[in-house]
Amino acid sequence: MKKNQAESEVEQKDGHLAFAATGVVLPVKLFKIGEIIHYTGISRQTLHNYTMLGLISEAERTKSGHRLYPELVFQRLAKIERLKRHHTLQEVKEMLDKEEIKNP
Repeated sequence: MKKNQAESEVEQKDGHLAFAATGVVLPVKLFKIGEIIHYTGISRQTLHNYTMLGLISEAERTKSGHRLYPELVFQRLAKIERLKRHHTLQEVKEMLDKEEIKNP
């Protein structure tokens, strides 16, 4: 049985993954800061700085105050790391902000 192309399409809705054909929205997987550090190699201080500068956003905090980040933070961090090779963090923020305005 051949799958219809629409059945296999996945889109993003407000940070969630959604299947176009069914409209089913998957819950967002949240990662603790230690997991982000482990998977990316970026330091805790760098993540904190990026958050304070508005380059990334935490999704929420646990009851004990630990920061949680959505899956999409990995794409955002990769983009920041690529851009900062040739630009200042302020320039990176401006570029990302412009991109968000074009693609809310």
